[in-house]
Amino acid sequence: MSNREESSNYCLADFFDEEDCIGILVVNAGIGLDKILAELKADDEIYKMMLTQTVADRIAEATTEYAHYLIRTKYWGYSCEREFNSVSELNYKGIRPAIGYSTSSDHRQKKIIWDLLDCKNNIGLSLTESYMMNPVCATCCFILGNSEAYYSSVGGVMKDQIQSYSQRTNTDVSETEQYLQRELAYIVEN
Repeated sequence: MSNREESSNYCLADFFDEEDCIGILVVNAGIGLDKILAELKADDEIYKMMLTQTVADRIAEATTEYAHYLIRTKYWGYSCEREFNSVSELNYKGIRPAIGYSTSSDHRQKKIIWDLLDCKNNIGLSLTESYMMNPVCATCCFILGNSEAYYSSVGGVMKDQIQSYSQRTNTDVSETEQYLQRELAYIVEN
């Protein structure tokens, strides 16, 4: 952990100002997958089902990483990388935090992206009532080009912060507590 992470409570907004760009990206690698999995299940091919699901998940992640590479090097051009490296190396500028994970924990933010990109009609990807992606072999992320941006965890969120966030997002406090319960630094009273 860097000194910066130890001494401050940064969030994504800290790496974004009026001169920066923010991107959104959604990838669906599961078109037709339900039918394939159903056929494998009917044939009692459970191992092949698991492998097929895993490959589709990896395709979604690899496609997302390659798109991020193109954004960094070609479209936004803020990085002078000469070759496409493994995502595990993470030696490039900028980040692509996935919605619903530690840097951007609120799954409800996917709805904004769905509306902007019309994901259902454009790539056949829908959201469940709890904001999970269907089919599940998909990714949804923000892209930040700021060279100082890094992945961090939201955590230890206090009641006043939840109230402020709920007010700014025009959502109910109890709903926000429900969706962000793993980040709360307090026990919700029922």
